[in-house]
Amino acid sequence: MVEHQKFERRLTLVAERVGGLAKMAKEIGVHPNTLYRVKHAGGYPSAEVLIAIAEKHHVDLNWLLGVSDEEMG
Repeated sequence: MVEHQKFERRLTLVAERVGGLAKMAKEIGVHPNTLYRVKHAGGYPSAEVLIAIAEKHHVDLNWLLGVSDEEMG
């Protein structure tokens, strides 16, 4: 579960850069509850949401998921 802990931290980090989870959700076109559930209940969002976060915020998808330590792809 190390990767999931990294994912949660990195999701929070990216969200803080843009003003929070609610603002991030709006920017990528999903309901804020989508990201709050992931953050507080565990699990991962859909592939489409993960890709949208990575593309919109210019981070590597593998970094976001906690698989890589390289933030930029």
